[in-house]
Amino acid sequence: ASPLVTVNVWYHVGSKDEPAGKNGFAHLFEHLMFNEVEGRKAGEFDRKLEEAGAESNASTWLDFTQYNVSIPKDQLPLVVKLESERMSRLVLRDPQVKSEKEVVANERRLRVDDDLEGAASELLWATAFENHAYRWPTIGWMKDIQAYTSEKLKVFYDQFYIPSGVIGVIPEALVGTEVAHRGCTELHVVPGMHERKKMFTDLSDGFLTLPGGVGTMDELWEAISWAQLGYHTLPVGLLNAAGFYDKLIEFNAHMVSVGFIREQHKGIMIADADLDRLIDRMETYVPHKTIFAMKADDL
Repeated sequence: ASPLVTVNVWYHVGSKDEPAGKNGFAHLFEHLMFNEVEGRKAGEFDRKLEEAGAESNASTWLDFTQYNVSIPKDQLPLVVKLESERMSRLVLRDPQVKSEKEVVANERRLRVDDDLEGAASELLWATAFENHAYRWPTIGWMKDIQAYTSEKLKVFYDQFYIPSGVIGVIPEALVGTEVAHRGCTELHVVPGMHERKKMFTDLSDGFLTLPGGVGTMDELWEAISWAQLGYHTLPVGLLNAAGFYDKLIEFNAHMVSVGFIREQHKGIMIADADLDRLIDRMETYVPHKTIFAMKADDL
């Protein structure tokens, strides 16, 4: 079996971000983003992924829209390329918008208008959040769905589907030999790898490690070491996609058992195969006592 990787792209836009009269926009984009981008025919995005053996999906909620693709590891560059294309070059033509409007309208009829539980849930949210943006449904009101136009959608797309908040940190020596992505919100070029890691720590709310090689291992263990020493108190997450890090997790437990990692520090590495669950665990992480803060008996 071919090793798999999963790519998740999260946009900080959900139903709460929709202006009055445009409810359901975020959910509609969940459909439109699989359609046509500049330089590719309608439907080619999905065909390319299917030909590469991928499975893709998406979801919309109050605060986010996320797109995920699971694909053989050697096809990862294809996913990165396709995701970057639809982030910046989505085509919004009247025929596609009209077609997807009908799909969403029928989805609403099935899940809300003709479904007692769906209708009750919508009423409950509207009542509970009378003065909050959570009051309108993610799928949108029918009157708004029917009023969607490609022009209005283009304004929404340009506002939210952008690589804002993306910060790159790259050593000076690698700028010429690797791709220094100039589309980042901020791109920091630093003298070397040590300065890069220090800047990672200063800028980050946490470390999330995806499947990777030697460089990834170097950064993971340094983040854990720095946490042990108290140089940072950030969560260190490990996405164990398709069991990629099973042996590493076992080795971490072995180092605890033989005393090279203190029992109090075994939880610094937060490993999970599910991204949503991993992020939840990282958000509730409580920093461990550092080596220097421990009493003699702890050491």
